[in-house]
Amino acid sequence: MDKSTKIVVMGGVLAIGLLSQAQAAGNACSVGTGVAIAGNSASFIKDSFTPKCSTGVEASYFQSTTAVSVRSGSSKGMHTFGGTSDGGGVAQCESSSVSAPATTAATAPTSATNGCS
Repeated sequence: MDKSTKIVVMGGVLAIGLLSQAQAAGNACSVGTGVAIAGNSASFIKDSFTPKCSTGVEASYFQSTTAVSVRSGSSKGMHTFGGTSDGGGVAQCESSSVSAPATTAATAPTSATNGCS
């Protein structure tokens, strides 16, 4: 009975470890410079890449095993924009202008299904 209990606990720990590796958030563009994004066979982004970013653009992302979301903003703009692979589409995140959209965009979304979250 002891052995089966240990196996179940170890299996649960392994599943939690795999789930945490599959979810990731980070910066994709920092002051117009692309930040390397590591691919992982257990996540939505499979292949590593470095995005090309326009000057003054900040962008961040959040991914799960099934979707990815992105938020971006420009130092010259008035809004941030978010998009997702879950149904597609890009939308303005705020109903009124914000004072520092690039700063806001540097904070990664908290959901893979909503780039404005």
